[in-house]
This record gives sequence, C-alpha cells and structure tokens, in this order.
Amino acid sequence: GIKPRAALFDLGCTSNGKVWEYDYRAGSGGGPSIPLFYNMYKDRCIEFDDIYAWEGKPQNPASWWKPIPASIRHKVRFYNIFVEELPVEQSTAGLTGSDSSFLRMLPLAVSPEDFVVVKVDIDG
Repeated sequence: GIKPRAALFDLGCTSNGKVWEYDYRAGSGGGPSIPLFYNMYKDRCIEFDDIYAWEGKPQNPASWWKPIPASIRHKVRFYNIFVEELPVEQSTAGLTGSDSSFLRMLPLAVSPEDFVVVKVDIDG
C-alpha cells in the first residue's frame, strides 16, 4: 500500500542544535529536540515528511536555520511565534483559536491516516 505521511510537530523548539549527527542514545534528551526526534524516528525506519516547529522566543533566522542539513530543509516549517490555544473546555468542544493555534493547523497539515508525533515543551 501507500506509505502514510509522517509529520513532527514541535511546540517549543528554542534551537535545532549545532550537530545533527550525534548518538542520541548516549545523551540525556536535554539537547535540541528536532535533531533528537528526527534521528530517533529515522533509526526506526520512520523519516518525517514534514516538520512543523514553533518557538515564541525571538530567534535569529540565520542562526536558527544554519544547522539544518540541506537534505531536510524543504521539510521544515519554522514559526517564530507563540502557540495560542483556547481554554481546554472550548478546544474539546471543537473550537480553535487564532492562526497561531496548533489545533487549527493540525487538520490542515495531516490526515487521520498519517503518522503524527507531537512534542510539547512550551516555556512561560
């Protein structure tokens, strides 16, 4: 059959690291999350087709993008804005927040058949 798409949604990715090729098994998981998740899943035969990354703290675009290998840049979408969601009661009732809402973007970016990984680490 057709391979389902795989997407990583990283809600809170301050940096993406200086080194993409490292042994994550020897680390604490305290480093940059995008290379960690990308390599961890790739080692399990799941390579993300799309990576959506949000970070509310202002980032220098050149510094943020520089470490990302050319081979995956076309897969990455970086939003240097805070994720904004409605209170849980409204979200579970099917309402979505602003255009900065992860819940609003999710059904526009993936389908129920896709493999989706969501990493949440939002400071503040």
